[in-house]
Amino acid sequence: IQEKIRDEQEVNYNLQKLETKLQAGEIRSKTALEKVQMQAFMRWEKAQSKFNDYIVNREKKEEQDFQAKLMKLQVEYQKKMAKIKKDSSSLKERKEIREKKQEEAKKRLEDL
Repeated sequence: IQEKIRDEQEVNYNLQKLETKLQAGEIRSKTALEKVQMQAFMRWEKAQSKFNDYIVNREKKEEQDFQAKLMKLQVEYQKKMAKIKKDSSSLKERKEIREKKQEEAKKRLEDL
């Protein structure tokens, strides 16, 4: 009977030992799972941050490109306006010269 009791105690001891190991393993696997989840979350946050930075940088670049095009168009407009002013002033000068020549021609005709 004592031997059976000892065997039963040994079996219970071994069973407790196994349960303790199992619980420890669960804790380790739970800790490992939490660690992996945390790493995945951190990677996701990092990727999200990089994506947001990419979007912001792309928007900044688009704004800079737009501003550059706008400046280029403004310069072209100013050049064309300057040319139009120059052309119109030269037209006025030519018109004045033509009128003077016509007046001179009229005077010559009158003199004849």
